[in-house]
Amino acid sequence: MGVSLQCYIGPYLSCPNPLVDTKIEHRACPSKECENFGNRYRVTSDQKFCPKCGTEVRDDVEVTERWPRTDTDDLREEIKERLCRFNWNTPDKETRDFWVPNIDGDKISDRNLWLDLDMEGAWPITDTASEILAFQDVFAPEIKKFKETYAPETITVHWGILTAYW
Repeated sequence: MGVSLQCYIGPYLSCPNPLVDTKIEHRACPSKECENFGNRYRVTSDQKFCPKCGTEVRDDVEVTERWPRTDTDDLREEIKERLCRFNWNTPDKETRDFWVPNIDGDKISDRNLWLDLDMEGAWPITDTASEILAFQDVFAPEIKKFKETYAPETITVHWGILTAYW
């Protein structure tokens, strides 16, 4: 068993993505008295009846779940995937989306923005302010679209180190 690690060093876009109540339909027990009501994880696709109460399972049970307000999959397609989201959203967890370049970063920095784990030694980081300005220039159309989609006053550009592992 291993662990995968991603590390990004450079400018990125930060966008708060608060949770909102979202009505969805899925396969579940329709009995509101049952503890399995609306819980899609307790009814498998081959079960015809709820294992708790015996009620016939339906594919159109409407429940309310908390999901991030902005659909980042649609947004990613609209910006032609020039930026990619560095984090993953899950239900019932407050989230902030971090967007990083998904194109060659040579217009932003003269160094590789993605950490090469085989590289030895230190990376010289010289001018973070110019990298932020270059990021804002290169991704101006995308930042404009993000301000239309997320709450515009909450969109900020930062410079930093982002890591993720799974």
